Amino acid sequence: MPDVAHFIDLLFADQSLDELLSVTDRDDIPREASAWTYLTDAAACLRKNDRARASELLLRITVDPNTGTRVLLWSWATLRRIGVHPKSDESTQIKGVVIRVPMEKGADVLAAYDDGTARYANHSGKVIVWDLPDVHVGNIIRRLLEGAKTLSMGVPAVSTARPDGDAVSVTVLTLSGNRFAEVPMRSLRVSPINQVLTVGAELMGNLIKRTEATNRLIQRQPGPR
Repeated sequence: MPDVAHFIDLLFADQSLDELLSVTDRDDIPREASAWTYLTDAAACLRKNDRARASELLLRITVDPNTGTRVLLWSWATLRRIGVHPKSDESTQIKGVVIRVPMEKGADVLAAYDDGTARYANHSGKVIVWDLPDVHVGNIIRRLLEGAKTLSMGVPAVSTARPDGDAVSVTVLTLSGNRFAEVPMRSLRVSPINQVLTVGAELMGNLIKRTEATNRLIQRQPGPR
């Protein structure tokens, strides 16, 4: 997996189309065929200042029930930049959560999305990309997103802000923008972030266990004769 810093940055799904399309060779980015055609065409329209056509293309992505969560978030991030906003009853729905826990040498970062996908970056530089349908993992993700609701209430959206430093942070991803809350490690026990962190730790453990099991199965497959 190339460049962990860029891997983590893409977890927040708030890049501009040009930024996103410049890294389409990365294997951790979902690339649904029709959606990526629309994204590419929308970017070309914006370069020509044709906002109406770009909006039309991006809105096609947002109404497709098969659109992956991060592609949906990238689409709305661009739509907001050109003055198009989601309906009020959809704008604050939590579509994903990114948890950052500082470590002695770096940070552990876990991201989960409402389409059942997840990403984990360990402070050592190892990463997990989880795109497999899994009922158990999906249930944990739903609990995680539900638990993050209280963290985003009344918190304004931020523009491409990234948590850093020694605080534990939770960034909540919505169609109207990302919101984040943070707490110093010494105050974690009495913070509502701690409940989110507990479910996040459960998800992380399951991702590691399932990834290790999948890797063992692959290693046991007989090679070509």
